[in-house]
Amino acid sequence: MKNRVFNAFLLLALVGTLFTACKKEYPQPPIQDLPIGRVYTISEILALEPGTVFNEDASVYGIITADEVSGNLYKAAFMQDRATGAAIELYLEAVSGVRIGDSVRIYLKDVTYAMYNNLPQLSNFEADGHIVILANNKPIEPALATIDEITQGKYLAGLVRLENVKFTEQNTFADPTTYGNRTLIDPMNPSSNVIVRTSNYANFANDSLPQGIGNLTAIATVYNSTWQLVIRSARELEFDGYVPGGANDLPYCEFFASSFGSYTTYDVKGAQHWEIDYSTAKMTGYENSTNYENEDWLISAKFSLENVSSASMTMSYIARYFNNVNEDVTVWVSSDYTSGDPTNANWTQVPASWTEGNNWNDFATTTLDLSQFVGKKVCVAVKYRSDSNKAGTIEVQSICIQEGSGPTPPPGPGTGGELQTMPYTQSFTEEFGTYMTYDVLGPQSWMIDYHTAKMTGYSGGSNANEDWLISSPVAVTNVSEAKVSVTYSAQYQNADNGDVSLQVSTDYVYGNDPSSATWKNMQTTYPNTANFNDFQTVETSLNEFIGQNVTVAIKYTSTASQSRTIEIQSITVQEGAGVTPPTPRAVVLPTTRIMWPLVSVCKVKSLLHGCMAISWVP
Repeated sequence: MKNRVFNAFLLLALVGTLFTACKKEYPQPPIQDLPIGRVYTISEILALEPGTVFNEDASVYGIITADEVSGNLYKAAFMQDRATGAAIELYLEAVSGVRIGDSVRIYLKDVTYAMYNNLPQLSNFEADGHIVILANNKPIEPALATIDEITQGKYLAGLVRLENVKFTEQNTFADPTTYGNRTLIDPMNPSSNVIVRTSNYANFANDSLPQGIGNLTAIATVYNSTWQLVIRSARELEFDGYVPGGANDLPYCEFFASSFGSYTTYDVKGAQHWEIDYSTAKMTGYENSTNYENEDWLISAKFSLENVSSASMTMSYIARYFNNVNEDVTVWVSSDYTSGDPTNANWTQVPASWTEGNNWNDFATTTLDLSQFVGKKVCVAVKYRSDSNKAGTIEVQSICIQEGSGPTPPPGPGTGGELQTMPYTQSFTEEFGTYMTYDVLGPQSWMIDYHTAKMTGYSGGSNANEDWLISSPVAVTNVSEAKVSVTYSAQYQNADNGDVSLQVSTDYVYGNDPSSATWKNMQTTYPNTANFNDFQTVETSLNEFIGQNVTVAIKYTSTASQSRTIEIQSITVQEGAGVTPPTPRAVVLPTTRIMWPLVSVCKVKSLLHGCMAISWVP
């Protein structure tokens, strides 16, 4: 519904694309028909001259012992021979897609065996043209090693476990903008030490180092003459009091815009994996026009419910193409899961109800009661399954664990609830920030879109909705005049222009259902703008609230016959009257806003709202 300029030629092109794009297509699976040729062992490759290029058909077999899931490795993985323990790094030209425990064959033609600062590696190849995944979930057990054995080179590139060791620093694993080198010692022999090297992109980079004596699992590496350990997952750190992701007091929210954060994934069955895509945690068993059997888990870090009387989990998601979404997507809670295969821990299923979406733009939310686990430290998991007959797709935008029933979480990170002082401006170019959203009625929700806070009840037709965009409390004090200014664009209003209203409360508690408070409708109207590129500002006096703390909110309503669309660029509470609010951060918008890159994957906005809608049946 954001089409500004549209011509007949482009419409025909879009229609043609839609007819050939009825379901998302995902990357091709690894090539399976590569010739085998001569078979090398990893030990035989390590005996070759560094710089050797394999010019003929050849292969090497092994088990993946480290992958890129935690962010501590990038375009790299490690492979090991189960029988001999010989190991080597796989240095790739693109993200690999392999996972820990995959049994693989590496097609060696044109691949280089190199020694990178004394670390052996296979390089100059891409996963899709060289890696054949033969089986999943065949993990290698780490070798029990000492620090001295590692620094003597006994386990180079191999998977090791160290017990009764200690970090010497009180720091985070990594620095904000670069790798972190932290020292691990044997407390019985402090001169025996090794570096633990962590990327600042690792999902545990900002965790404080565990204190005291404990155990860890890692890959033994070297850089020139400096021996280093590379941790695969924060869950493989066994130290008293250490919880991956931090203490994780409530609220504990994870947004999957660019990474899994403190969550990890585990593939019990199948070749497909959870991945970050479309700024979500996405899972599908559908690939290359084929449905595959899968069981895949998305698992949180452990968090505490010890100091609350009730708790809930709210998830923002889109689910489509399932056989039975309520059976294929389930939520589980465990108090004894630490790491690795989740089927080795005890889990309790939590009742959940999911709604299948009509498109890839409108996220639904569901809230689950976790009160039965109060008093414990637990983790939650979203379990996905599919079979060869039907494989749905789910995209998880956010998961929030909170005390009580809680509000719908915003789809982007932000903090709110603290008392604000004037002038108080929130721009919605990237996130809701200090504002929260609450869905009272209907399947649609406020979202960040086109660098605004956008709300519409239109999705293949109008829907009945009531949705609130609510500020943090703000002190309207020490002024003689005060006002709230809303900069917005809007189209398709109801005849009475009452579908978007400004509400003010002096007794609302941030995070609660708005029906729990008393609100005054300020009788402000927000007329249509000329189009969605032309923003205008409407100002409303707050003089009657001077000397009080207030919450301001935009209340949106729609019906099954009429649904307006509004985009809010900024809201400002400030002193004075009749003055334009501070200009929001500039956003350059093209005159034609066409979702061209998204058409091929069916993430298509509604076209010409109110005039034409193109739809298709997958």
